[in-house]
Amino acid sequence: MIAKKENGTITEKEQKEYYYLAGMPLKKLFTTKRITATTIGLTVMCLVQNFGYYAIFSWMPTILSQKYGYSLAQTSGWMVISIAGMVLGIILFGILADKIGRKKTFALWYIGGTIYCIIYFFFFTSQASLLWGSFLLGFTVNGMMGGYGAVIAENYPSEARSTAENIIFGTGRGLSGFGPAIIGYLATGGSLIGAMSLVFVIYPIALIFMWFTVPETKGIEID
Repeated sequence: MIAKKENGTITEKEQKEYYYLAGMPLKKLFTTKRITATTIGLTVMCLVQNFGYYAIFSWMPTILSQKYGYSLAQTSGWMVISIAGMVLGIILFGILADKIGRKKTFALWYIGGTIYCIIYFFFFTSQASLLWGSFLLGFTVNGMMGGYGAVIAENYPSEARSTAENIIFGTGRGLSGFGPAIIGYLATGGSLIGAMSLVFVIYPIALIFMWFTVPETKGIEID
């Protein structure tokens, strides 16, 4: 679409400048090697978080129903308790991120999520433990949602901030949509619970990317 002036159509040179400037926000996600590494690291973090969310919340009701005899009402209760844990996790994540820093808080959740997923999937075997244990599952797996908006925004200038939020989180979320399919494929050669172990395997990967590519932004002034 060609932009208009009051007295008519803009010149070809002005049109080229218009489209060049319009494309600038995306370029600011890759202006230097450090910023490019940060963009990649943040995308991996978003991918891992959403992968864990979709994998767990897509397949756990099936696991609870087939393996542990949960009724529809019980699986609904599991979901409600998990969401309650997620809400508390998001709130606490934001508070801690402001107090001790973004990177340390993400590290706590990645480590905690890894450990708790191992405990939950391999050591909780009764209906009661799986039901009430889902509170901490939602807390650890989804509490990290409280930090992505801030950490992405604080790494980019104002003219590229909205672009960064949408491109980075959207790319991670889009790719993570394959999570349930991957879990289902792996389950065809073994157990569904075993396939779910992929969830806690990928959290350390996100931790490494976060720690070495994403700078600490607590307390910085942003434009």
